[in-house]
Amino acid sequence: MTSEPGRTMRGQDPRAAAMDDARAARLRDRLKRRLLIAAVVGPTIGVVVGVLVGSVAFHVGGLGFVMVLVGCVIFATAVALLIASYSSLESPDPGLEPSQVERPIADRPGATRTEAEARDDAAGGAE
Repeated sequence: MTSEPGRTMRGQDPRAAAMDDARAARLRDRLKRRLLIAAVVGPTIGVVVGVLVGSVAFHVGGLGFVMVLVGCVIFATAVALLIASYSSLESPDPGLEPSQVERPIADRPGATRTEAEARDDAAGGAE
């Protein structure tokens, strides 16, 4: 059920909905690829750092060494996945930013004032 011809339930133009689907597909592909890379690179970096730190701080093969190694792998994997997920996001194209109102605040007269108007109001109120 649509309110106007050519509009969807949410009030979107079908072309905008198709563009949203294309964006979602791009995001999904980027996210999948980057998370896969992070799932390989993160543990690898964690093992290298864990071996270096563990061998300096503890006896190689001891419990302390193993715990440092496991901690470094977990931490590096978590950081790599976080960076990969954040880096897959992109800003919307100019003019297509999400808005809760049909017309952005910049288009509504009286919603903003210039500095000169603010000074005039402040000077008028002080008298």
